[in-house]
Amino acid sequence: MPEGLIVRSTGDRMTVLAEDGKQYICRARGKFRIDGTFPLAGDNVTFRKAEGDEHLVEKIAPRKNYLIRPPVSNISHLFIVASLAPPVTERLSMDILTAVAEYNGITPVIIVNKTDVVDGSPLAEIYRKAGYPTFVTSTHTGEGIETLREYVGEGISVFAGSSGVGKSSLLNNLLPDVKVRTSDISKKIGRGRHTTRHIELFDNGRGGYIVDTPGFSNLDPIQMLLLDKSRLPSCFPEFDGYTDCRWDDCAHTKETGCRVLEAVEKGIIDPIRHENYVTIYQSVAKLRDYEIREICNRL
Repeated sequence: MPEGLIVRSTGDRMTVLAEDGKQYICRARGKFRIDGTFPLAGDNVTFRKAEGDEHLVEKIAPRKNYLIRPPVSNISHLFIVASLAPPVTERLSMDILTAVAEYNGITPVIIVNKTDVVDGSPLAEIYRKAGYPTFVTSTHTGEGIETLREYVGEGISVFAGSSGVGKSSLLNNLLPDVKVRTSDISKKIGRGRHTTRHIELFDNGRGGYIVDTPGFSNLDPIQMLLLDKSRLPSCFPEFDGYTDCRWDDCAHTKETGCRVLEAVEKGIIDPIRHENYVTIYQSVAKLRDYEIREICNRL
């Protein structure tokens, strides 16, 4: 049976780019719902050709990783688009996304956009100091666009950002042959309206794919499967080198003898990053074992 990559997902229908270079409209076999699994954009699959215009996905290859919001698999990079221009991106949203990426073995990349309106260098420096690849861009002046384009290469890159940060305009610069729909900023609420209705992988022309999706609108760390509080410190790379605390089970929240807290007090670790870490940690720590099982069973 032929194999291919799911490059588009709309409801229960998906488009598979096969090894022969052709695209096939497919639907999933009923067994996937019984097994509690469903093909996602980014999956490598085996499918069976059928009579007519629809074919059947028979098998999903093992995934490197996956997210459920948005439902995409085998992600190499998560590009987090932020802005200090209105509507200003919330730092907590950025730190939830970086933690989700680290938790799932995805490389987080920070893009501070709209620097022609407000200088984004201070925000970029915070995340560069934390250890993340960071870009400062403007689609109006072209600042940083070519450098960013050179960085986006092989693999599947997901672009995330709250409405109004200029994500669609940025993607239109990176993908000149594909026009991602943009929308005006709502003057009433100061945010753009979502215009993407399905998940699609766009060929970036450099051996990889770019995914544009509004699926990060609900940034609940629990629903994004940050379920193991013991792994959270490793999701903040700037904590590395400061974990030899007085207590072996130090949570780095308020404990005496915590070296992470000492680094925060000395200005080595950004205090807002640490504050957001504590917020995420506390939300995960409230989970009981049966709640974690229920969440996992719903996947």
